[in-house]
Amino acid sequence: MGIFINSSLFEFEINFDELLIEDVLVGIKISNQGKSKLICKAKGRDFDTMSKILEDSTVLNSVNGNAMLRVSNFYKLIIKNFIKEMYLITDDNKEEIIINSDNINSIHYNLVKAISKKWMALTGG
Repeated sequence: MGIFINSSLFEFEINFDELLIEDVLVGIKISNQGKSKLICKAKGRDFDTMSKILEDSTVLNSVNGNAMLRVSNFYKLIIKNFIKEMYLITDDNKEEIIINSDNINSIHYNLVKAISKKWMALTGG
């Protein structure tokens, strides 16, 4: 039935350029014509997992009591829960990235944000 999420994976890619100063990586620039590519295989969003991610990423403001979303935590949890495979392609090299908390914390923030935003756009939100 079409209303249920199945375990099928879909693929999307993020193109980017590395910003280097004296051969030291200092940043990442997301670009449609980027020299490097990150290919992600992901599953669709389901209510239960998305609710848990939102709950784990939300804190209460101690001054006014309003809920605040910790965006970087939200992005990382999306990758950890919904991205099942990730490959980095640079020039002729293809390297698999193991998806775990340590590796996600080591990925440049602009890529974490781009992956999560692209996944949200593709899954309807």
